[in-house]
Amino acid sequence: MRGQLERGMALQRRGNGAGTAGIFLEREPDNPDALHLLGLVLGEEDRHAQALELIHRALVLRPDAAPFHHNIAGLYRRMGRVDAAEASFRRAIELRPGYGEAYQGLAECVRLTEGDRVRYAEPVMKWGNQR
Repeated sequence: MRGQLERGMALQRRGNGAGTAGIFLEREPDNPDALHLLGLVLGEEDRHAQALELIHRALVLRPDAAPFHHNIAGLYRRMGRVDAAEASFRRAIELRPGYGEAYQGLAECVRLTEGDRVRYAEPVMKWGNQR
């Protein structure tokens, strides 16, 4: 495992996050953190279908991981799937009530779908009250 960690870190330093996650997935194909990381990297490369598949797998393994829900929400939003993004941001907030970035993402989704200033402000105000 130590050798894999060193190889992964070397790839990460060279900017190859996909390679890093791949190293860990070779050893532990059901590692939710590695699946999530690789999903994020693929999402940044606009490989959305593959990214969604990996992050969904990570969520099956760790359904209570608020950051996984937050990040899949961001991916959905970039894909134009605002309703799915909103649901995932809400789940992240449900799991971690003080999750400011998730409140910001939720507010943006509401703004995109409703254009209603009161509804847009609701998640931001809730987050402010959590602090």
